Amino acid sequence: NALIGEERTIVSDIAGTTRDSIHTHYNLFQKEFVLIDTAGIRQHSTDSIESAGIERSFEKMNQADLVLYLFDTAEPKSAIESLKSELDNKQLKYLLVANKIDEVGDEDSRKRFGDFSNVVFISAKKNLHTEVLKERMVDTVLQGQVNTESTIVTNARHYHALKEAATSLADIKAG
Repeated sequence: NALIGEERTIVSDIAGTTRDSIHTHYNLFQKEFVLIDTAGIRQHSTDSIESAGIERSFEKMNQADLVLYLFDTAEPKSAIESLKSELDNKQLKYLLVANKIDEVGDEDSRKRFGDFSNVVFISAKKNLHTEVLKERMVDTVLQGQVNTESTIVTNARHYHALKEAATSLADIKAG
């Protein structure tokens, strides 16, 4: 919801709220993304329906170009390290998204998880650092190279700025 700026999915503090995959098309820096919100991954669910949702989440992860693994900054670091190891073993391209920095504190969150090379710290509720997440998404998917004829732009923020400049120049020329 925070990424697309609208209430598309049901959000709750209750684990297991999301059970089915919800697909949303999203244009980010002139690149089309299909965001898929899946069931959260819990290791020991006793609910058979939730377990089926978790299984489907893993199927979607294996098909994805990029996995955004959203986790609560209050989660134990060992649990995230274990998940990170599993994602690495599956050779998935992913970003870890540490959420709820507004509750735990940005500085404390960075102390706990800052040694992970591919983590982005956000607060979805307060819409903090979601622009950074968007830039990292594009950079990761494009692997740092957005080709436009013979020019290579190596950063999503630069790409966006150049597109805005091109639009402004076209407006000036037309005006």
